Amino acid sequence: MRHVDVLYTVDKKYVNYMLVSMYSLMEKNGDLEICFHVICEGLDKEDYNHIDCLINSFDNVNIKFYDFDSIKKLILKYEVPEWNGSYMSNTRLFFDTCINDVDKLLYLDSDTIVVDSLANLDHYNETIHMVRDSMPFDYWNNTYLPDFIEGEVILPYSLNMEKGVTTPPNFLTESELIGLMDKNGIGTDATIHEHIKHIQDRGYAKRYGSIFKPTLLGTSLRYGYLGLGIEIYKPYLRAGMEKEIKDVSEGLKQKDIIYNEMKNDMLVIYDKVFNNLQRLSICANYNLENIGKKTVNNLVVEGVLNDYSKKNFRGIIDFKEGSTSSVGQENENCVLLSDTCRTRSLPALLCHEEDVVGAHGESSGKVSKEKLFYLMARGYTQKEAEKLIVTANFNKII
Repeated sequence: MRHVDVLYTVDKKYVNYMLVSMYSLMEKNGDLEICFHVICEGLDKEDYNHIDCLINSFDNVNIKFYDFDSIKKLILKYEVPEWNGSYMSNTRLFFDTCINDVDKLLYLDSDTIVVDSLANLDHYNETIHMVRDSMPFDYWNNTYLPDFIEGEVILPYSLNMEKGVTTPPNFLTESELIGLMDKNGIGTDATIHEHIKHIQDRGYAKRYGSIFKPTLLGTSLRYGYLGLGIEIYKPYLRAGMEKEIKDVSEGLKQKDIIYNEMKNDMLVIYDKVFNNLQRLSICANYNLENIGKKTVNNLVVEGVLNDYSKKNFRGIIDFKEGSTSSVGQENENCVLLSDTCRTRSLPALLCHEEDVVGAHGESSGKVSKEKLFYLMARGYTQKEAEKLIVTANFNKII
């Protein structure tokens, strides 16, 4: 009997939709052995009873539950944004941290309806119909839900499509930056402007008129430190140091004790960075802006990882206002030469214009077995064949 592993991520709001999705899958696939993997948050005893009741009504089906809290720590660490007030939709980005005993995993949204056998899934013949994210009743404007009769035909009297665009947060102005520094206890009236000058002199940010924008160096360091679990870019470290110094000046604490504590804390950070320079240097962030009309951006990234190396790449195509008829594309490919290396990609498209074309894609995986076999059958060793394939990938962009 063919086995299939299926992943759902669900919270209290979508548990009923997931039950419908599970039922549609099991009803159409009685000839399969199905294992459901469910990452869940906020479910109560009644929800688990409903799920168990449904699973037990079918043969050859089992289910495994996973706690969301451990994944949420990673989501917050990498600052993955919420969607519709929940982190659950982005949980699938980190499923490998808790589910590592399966070869293939099929991810389904909680409101997915399966209309045919998954035996045909490999042929992409519309086995799965994806539907629009369902809206719970408390999102409606009406306060009265009419009574409906089973089989009743409902004719909509209007169909509206609301226009809207997503916008990134505004960059900080100098006054806003000073306000935040003052709020966190960083600097004094005499030193705040010196701190602001330092971040510009060191290339972490640049001033454009009244606003500050992070540079490629600044954003790459930030994501690099995030990957190492170091948060020295946040204000509390500097704020804590200045508070300790103030306590010393007021005679509340001894200078030598505070000095040694600070030095030891910074040595721990230094050692961690020094021992992970390769991981830090490979954490990149690229922001390409389409500014004028009919401009073209094409970001192509090729990479290879081996042993225990890790990579975090964040590429952004930003269509600025006025960039009509522009095109922006981002494609990344990463070859994984070991089972222990890890790659994470967070591509993004930002759009302030309507008449533009934007696309992004990411792929990662081991060297093709067919390509290895082809080359090794012609006298190459495995290492030589892998090197040749990787070099060919890099030649696309060199």
